[in-house]
Amino acid sequence: MLQAAPNEPGVLVEAGCFKGGSTAKLSLLAELAGRELVVFDSFEGLPDNDESGQVTIQGEVSDFRKGRYL
Repeated sequence: MLQAAPNEPGVLVEAGCFKGGSTAKLSLLAELAGRELVVFDSFEGLPDNDESGQVTIQGEVSDFRKGRYL
C-alpha cells in the first residue's frame, strides 16, 4: 500500500472488522498512504461453511463455525 503511486486511484478495503483492532491499525496505514479506508461487516459473524481441518500457522485447529467472530 505504501508503495502505490499517490496519484493511482483506489481505497484501502477491510472486509470483516470483528472488534475493530485491525481497523484501527489499517486506519494508520491508510493515513500514511493518503488513502480512504472503507470497512465492510455483516455484523452476523461467519456464514455456514463445510470446511474442516483448517490449521493455523501455529498448528492449531481453526474455529470457523457459523456465527464465529460476531
